[in-house]
Amino acid sequence: SPPPSEPSTADDAEEERVNFVHRNRASQGAAARPYSASARPSLSRPKTLPLSRIAKNIKLLLRREAGPDGRCLDLSNMRMDEGGVQLACDALDEEGDEDDVRRLVLFNCGIGDDAVRPLPQLLIDLGEESPLESLSLGVNGITPKGARSLAEWLRWDVCLHTLDLQLNALGDGGCGELARALSRNCALKSLNLQGNRITADGAKRIADS
Repeated sequence: SPPPSEPSTADDAEEERVNFVHRNRASQGAAARPYSASARPSLSRPKTLPLSRIAKNIKLLLRREAGPDGRCLDLSNMRMDEGGVQLACDALDEEGDEDDVRRLVLFNCGIGDDAVRPLPQLLIDLGEESPLESLSLGVNGITPKGARSLAEWLRWDVCLHTLDLQLNALGDGGCGELARALSRNCALKSLNLQGNRITADGAKRIADS
């Protein structure tokens, strides 16, 4: 029997993959499906793409019709440096009111502390104009240093309802950074810190904030 048909070009293959990710993850969101810490080694390595391809994938996803909970930009499993994160940030700032990205998923993107910095700064600049209601940054190697950057934004944010930081490396130090911000934040309703090597002391800091 003939082999199954293959996409005709590399671009077609990438568009097909982006469509699959969008269909299977946007409906549920990474933050809605927490992983156990033991699952970390089994997660696939994020795929390294040039900035031009990341930009194209963002455009493909933004063409999709927004769901009932607003538009979701899911860039999971695409390795991103600071430039890639900046492209995602730019997408938050350029859409029209009815096309605003409400959920941003950067799950398993290898971002790390340095590359995560542009995101809090952009959201600080947007202030109350920020459309973002849900942010997933799970499995990105974020440490207390990255938590400090996020805390600078969370201290003032009034829009975000859900923040997923599962399977990073926050530890109790990261909890302390977040707790200080959460003591002033009244908007956040859901915070996922599973798999961050947090002790009872770190958990208490978050609970008391």
